Amino acid sequence: MPNQTIRPSIIIKIILAIILIIFAIKPYNIFCNLTEKCDGFYPKYFFKKTSLNEEIKINLLATNYIENLNFSTKNPVIYTATNRITEAEFIIQNTGTKSVNFTIELSSTPQDFSQKIDLLQCLCSKEYKLKPGEEKKLKMKFAVKEHLDHNYIKTNNITLKFTTRKNIKTVRLN
Repeated sequence: MPNQTIRPSIIIKIILAIILIIFAIKPYNIFCNLTEKCDGFYPKYFFKKTSLNEEIKINLLATNYIENLNFSTKNPVIYTATNRITEAEFIIQNTGTKSVNFTIELSSTPQDFSQKIDLLQCLCSKEYKLKPGEEKKLKMKFAVKEHLDHNYIKTNNITLKFTTRKNIKTVRLN
């Protein structure tokens, strides 16, 4: 059997393919967030250890201030851990006779908790439009990006609050 060596051109092609894939991940994730037609790919969470000894309880609160709109969470309480990708699902329905344009804002209790999570796919910062009678399932993915100490978890009632806000078109006067 002859001694086979890998040609440098093959190695270069493999390296270029890996680099291309790495640079394509972020645009792919942005596309998935905007279209909601695919699930993003987050390789940094494949290599991080999840905290196995401390489970984090997070309350999900869906608040609605828009008439003829029902907004709820599928599971009002979820459990996660540091560096674990966690998914939350919401249902929103237009029960009125007119289309509704709205956005969803995120807040947290305690206030600093929103800085401790990595929003991989968020309901916020998007404009939604529901036709009369239309219902949508919305997903949010996040990961707690830093270790929370035991006292923080036990003494705080951790809540992610999602609030609907009606989109009001502003008219510019010259």
